Amino acid sequence: MRIAQQYIVPITQPTNPQFDETQANPNTGTIDSFSLSLLPVVTDSLINNGTNSQLLLTNSNDLAKIALGAIGENKPLLALAGDDFVVGTILPEPIYGNAGNDTIFGSGLSQTNFELEGQSPALGDFLSGGKGNDVISGGRGDDTIWGERGSDSLFGNEGADTFRGGKDDDILVGNGGRDVLVGEQGIDRLWGGENADIFVFRTEDAVPASNYGYEQPPTDPITAYQSVPADIILDYAPGEDVIGLAGGLSFTDLIMYEKYIVLGDQRDYHANGPFPLTQTNRTADFQVETSLATIITEGSTGNILAIVKGVASNLISISTIV
Repeated sequence: MRIAQQYIVPITQPTNPQFDETQANPNTGTIDSFSLSLLPVVTDSLINNGTNSQLLLTNSNDLAKIALGAIGENKPLLALAGDDFVVGTILPEPIYGNAGNDTIFGSGLSQTNFELEGQSPALGDFLSGGKGNDVISGGRGDDTIWGERGSDSLFGNEGADTFRGGKDDDILVGNGGRDVLVGEQGIDRLWGGENADIFVFRTEDAVPASNYGYEQPPTDPITAYQSVPADIILDYAPGEDVIGLAGGLSFTDLIMYEKYIVLGDQRDYHANGPFPLTQTNRTADFQVETSLATIITEGSTGNILAIVKGVASNLISISTIV
């Protein structure tokens, strides 16, 4: 998008030191109401640049709650550098984290807030982390969430959301709604959550063939532990979820086989979702879990496209995505 002029909106830290980012729960898309009230509100009062406007934060660590209507389809927010904490509104909004380890909440209001204000949930945000290890929560609505560079944690929450992990090792969690999850490059952990979801894989994102897994459960899981080499689906629901093949792949290109795998730390691979990001009392012991898994490979190369934990190969549905 070309812009004729850029406007900088200065953001300051809240004067009340009681603001607590740990009260933000990306798994549910909610923020403690008291903490939310302490965020400075960003308006569009400095924006007067037609359809080519951008609302910019600063290159510092910004804390910002976006005013209703301050940004929109043709007026995105760019957080720029710094480790930013940004909360959107109930309207569909484009928010870009840019550089830094950012936290972005696309829809910062709970169902109670919607009812109080007489508003409908968001139709869907476009949320992009950019560089850095970002945490992004879509909240309500059918959101598009991109991690891009860095090890990102992406949460869709309610709505039919579309995810692209981008580069590096990411966490993608659909939660409610019929979600589409594309891990892309890196070794990603994927949870679809409730409802029927689509996990998409492409040839260009496959990892080199390896002798991963065991024909029988190992007698000593600790010594048998192997690092997960490829994207892994951790809550595949037979009869509901689908593996989607893109980039010219079809079912006839695949070879699927079953192995026993040893996962560690198993708290990071639980079917109910990732270990809570805001929980700090995790013990230091290394816990392992042995599980049956289906390894999905590209037949011509042996490269691994995906691993499906806890599901036999005959229970996996495959579909080609055009």
